Amino acid sequence: MRAIGLHVKCMGTPYFNRLVLKKAGVVPKFISQEKLYCKAHNTISRSTFYFVNTLSQFYKTPLDIDYTTHANLLDEIDVPQKLPLKVDHIPNDVSQKLSDILQTAFQDKCSDIHFIPQQKSYDVFFRQQGQLHPVMGLDEFVGPAVTNLIKLKAQLDIAKAFQPQNGQFVFITSRNEFCCRVSTLPCLHGESLVLRLQSDQLNKTYHYDALDATEFAQAFAHVSPGLWLITGPIGHGKTTTYYHLLNQIKNQRIISFEDPIEVPQKQIVQLNLDSSLTADDFMRKLLRQSVNVVGIGEIRTPEQLKLAVNAALTGHCVLATFHAGTRSDVFLRLENLGYTRDAQRQFLKGVLFQKWNSGNPRTLVFE
Repeated sequence: MRAIGLHVKCMGTPYFNRLVLKKAGVVPKFISQEKLYCKAHNTISRSTFYFVNTLSQFYKTPLDIDYTTHANLLDEIDVPQKLPLKVDHIPNDVSQKLSDILQTAFQDKCSDIHFIPQQKSYDVFFRQQGQLHPVMGLDEFVGPAVTNLIKLKAQLDIAKAFQPQNGQFVFITSRNEFCCRVSTLPCLHGESLVLRLQSDQLNKTYHYDALDATEFAQAFAHVSPGLWLITGPIGHGKTTTYYHLLNQIKNQRIISFEDPIEVPQKQIVQLNLDSSLTADDFMRKLLRQSVNVVGIGEIRTPEQLKLAVNAALTGHCVLATFHAGTRSDVFLRLENLGYTRDAQRQFLKGVLFQKWNSGNPRTLVFE
């Protein structure tokens, strides 16, 4: 569901223009200590429902709605609507707070930002070189406001707080821009949010001389048919390595299936991996595209592994990422997904295991 046009600015104060109010059919009037008073059109629409939920969550207060006719509501909309914040002690604009968090994470070369709700607060963690580090705490008012703003930016439904959602948005700074992949998960005290950060500028900070010198990278450069796996623990740069290797291939037709698309690439055709399609459906699409190299952003399910194996067995060079704690765990996971060691020898061409060097946290180790 696409988020309605709620704009947050002016020290956290929401401002609603005429188009937004007319579409929603709701006009916020004033706020007291107990309730937020609104006027609404007699006919409740889907937009009305989501707008009411947005207001209620932003102000953390129940709504009292007075229903009126369409003509009277339009007269109310013509009066400029601007409500004060319910909470006076919020020191910064919610949008600015989120911007500061993203800027700091980018400068610190973090791969993820974690928002973990507590009973009366939100804890914020940064993941750097695979390790989570506590950064700050947000109080019970600022935390939900920041996470709701993230969901709005990622075009997620803020009314659905009790089911997982995935989305993404682009954060633009004065010097660069980067993609933020958003994942939400309901938990004991609210919603846990994880933002995965990806950008060309971040990728340039990693030195891949050691990777390019590996037997895996040199063999993959020949675009030999078969399945090539980039493996390692979470947060150890597999996706960055994935893009790096694909961009090293020249004069070849490359299609990358991703869920979702992490970072737009110029020379690669990137497609969203539609979970409703079977591996056979994907194979029919691939064979019509005259593809040389197939990329799969991450193999998570038996169906995705079947797609990779089928593509490899039909003469394609297939590159994919695959979570594994150690190099030997890769073969155990493949067995758990239905492929014996003998079967693996038929399609598996190479395995690269990578992790951050504990002795030198800025260096990746490739096995």
